[in-house]
Amino acid sequence: DDLWTIDAWNWIHDIAFPKINNRGSRIIIKTRDAGLAGRCTSESLIYHLEPLHIDDAIHLLLAKTNIRLEDMENDEDLGSIVTKLVKRCGYLPLAILTIGGILATKKIMEWGKFYRELPSELESNPSLEAMRRMVTLSYNHLPSHLKPCFLYLSIFPEDFEIQRGRLVDRWIAEGFVRATDGVNIEDVGNSHFNELINRSLIQPSKVSTDGVVKRCRIHDIMRDIIVSISREENFVLLTREKITVVAEESIRHLAFHGSKCSKICLEWNHLRSVTLFGDRPVGRTPALCSPQFRMLRVLDLEDAKFKFTQNDIRNIGLLRHMKYL
Repeated sequence: DDLWTIDAWNWIHDIAFPKINNRGSRIIIKTRDAGLAGRCTSESLIYHLEPLHIDDAIHLLLAKTNIRLEDMENDEDLGSIVTKLVKRCGYLPLAILTIGGILATKKIMEWGKFYRELPSELESNPSLEAMRRMVTLSYNHLPSHLKPCFLYLSIFPEDFEIQRGRLVDRWIAEGFVRATDGVNIEDVGNSHFNELINRSLIQPSKVSTDGVVKRCRIHDIMRDIIVSISREENFVLLTREKITVVAEESIRHLAFHGSKCSKICLEWNHLRSVTLFGDRPVGRTPALCSPQFRMLRVLDLEDAKFKFTQNDIRNIGLLRHMKYL
């Protein structure tokens, strides 16, 4: 799913089609790179996915908004606006689900006004930039309590399976979730999680037998857009291998997605969370669990792949505001 490089294909090919296997194998590859598809197989075996048929697009939007087909057929105005909405979405499933998640929270009489706010690019140009405008509009329509929860997802790597409990506990530690009268803070956090699921902003990846979503993923296009919005709002800083980063002083959340960061220029004592994926960071960065992280609330080392020193443990004990480790 979502193949991007020929190296990845070669690795899959060697496993899927071993030389000693004479029985034949078949494998389906999904990619948005037409050139890469041509390098994986002959043109006759490439299937180019088309947008949804209008009837399928309408059924998808109605299902997401809990509107019956009979209701649309009996209401000429509703039928007209639904048809316009799926066309404006370019008949793309991700766009329809994203917009449907917003419409499900609005009265039908408000749909016309919302339609007029939608960017029109997807009708003729199903590009990433057009999809970005659509998702950005969805973000702008989120309730204020969900916006930081949504942007927080940009911390995790592409195609990463996120545990529900881990995410909710981190939201709580960050202060994104507040207890309400008669409802404990964990239940409120789980409610926020379910709201993002219902709006199709995150995708269930593991569901228990009683229907509770235990793990989730973010669609790769959706994640690219979240990362971009987070960068624009100075919300999350992601570091990858062999790069130099100069960040605004207001950055509050830092995630290491690689080990070689040559230089990071920011106010470390302003950070609220640090998350590490992979090896220990090297280069001109503070030591792990540095006393410079004096305002740190979240230190997530669950996916770190290195041994901790006695000095690391001693420094963690100095982080007075720590609420999640």
